[in-house]
Amino acid sequence: MCPSVKQLAELGAELVREALGEAALSCRTLSVAQDGQVVFEYVSAIAPTVIGKYIPHGDLGQTYARLRQLANLTGTFLAVPRPIACDVSRRFLLTTKLEGKSCHRLDLRGELNLERGGAADALRRIGTALAELHHACLDWGDVKSGTDHLRELVRPDPMSLAEAFPHYAERIASTLLEFHIRSQEWAQVPPVPLHRDFHLRQLFDDGSRIGVVDWELAAEGDPAFDVAYFTAYLRTHYPKAEAEAGVEYFLSGYEPSNDLRARLPLYERFNYLRRACRRFRLRDDQWLESLADMIARL
Repeated sequence: MCPSVKQLAELGAELVREALGEAALSCRTLSVAQDGQVVFEYVSAIAPTVIGKYIPHGDLGQTYARLRQLANLTGTFLAVPRPIACDVSRRFLLTTKLEGKSCHRLDLRGELNLERGGAADALRRIGTALAELHHACLDWGDVKSGTDHLRELVRPDPMSLAEAFPHYAERIASTLLEFHIRSQEWAQVPPVPLHRDFHLRQLFDDGSRIGVVDWELAAEGDPAFDVAYFTAYLRTHYPKAEAEAGVEYFLSGYEPSNDLRARLPLYERFNYLRRACRRFRLRDDQWLESLADMIARL
């Protein structure tokens, strides 16, 4: 039987007390995901604010170890939550809370607003922060191929979507075939540390550094995967003109090579297919319209 949110909040408070020697004065539930992950914020009188995450699936010990490595990086633009404690048996991870404003609602309306509102500068720094991660000397030894990305990040299997919507089957099949072929051709691309879920909801901006949360999917692989993950997010969450301007500001900070740029369109299509499968799985508001939009982008 799965524990309730209240039980998990109490468990997290107990771990905070064990790790810091101080009881939390308050607890706030930040998010509850469909996969069972729950995130809490614990505030104490003296200790720093703590983020507690109940993570029911995955290699929690590995995530904690990688956060410790990331926290020791000495870069200029990338910030990560500092790990405090990890209880693998109770599936709980404690970290510090990142400083800064959430990038979730970054305003990209109009060229002037991009510059005057600071969005252009934020997007450049987001690109530079991602480049900093990709250039970090971290040997995680967990290199993911395109097939791995499909198996681990796309649910349900795209062919289940094709079976449910036969009129989309040909486009889905051709996208998968091209992705498999190109992934084999790109297997020789030197792998780098990847976040694998890099988008605005994961980012916090303190004015100088970009904080990145949710490292459970981190691995190694083609850097173009993370870059395209972010550009596809912009293109699916903003009107076309704003999205294209945002993409260019982001890429100006990342400074991709021509070879990496050439790999972006197919990785973006991977993300549109991933999002289509997600809409099919969740069946939330306007899911049929969103699904059709994603398929049209393939």
